[in-house]
Amino acid sequence: MYEAAFGDFAQEWFDELWLAPATRLAHLDDAEPLSVSVEAERALLRSASTPARVLCRVNLRARAALEFIAEHPSFLIRELPGLADSGERLELCRPLVKFQVLRLIP
Repeated sequence: MYEAAFGDFAQEWFDELWLAPATRLAHLDDAEPLSVSVEAERALLRSASTPARVLCRVNLRARAALEFIAEHPSFLIRELPGLADSGERLELCRPLVKFQVLRLIP
């Protein structure tokens, strides 16, 4: 309805586009606990539901960052361990925000 009345959404509507290393993220208020596993040289972030849902599948180098996300209900993006630089940290977090695994904390 919004788009019909006003046109396309402005970029300001999309939180994942505005992430920075100093952005604080958190698990959703009603989120299930998260866990990390390894499968075929990929690190998987999973929900604790039964059966577990795969929320994210990334290169094994990001395993430490996924474990950090699973263990910490809120964190700054720059705190994520195991990744080469801020660009990689942002690249990991953008889809997690976009698909509502994580949310921004103002």
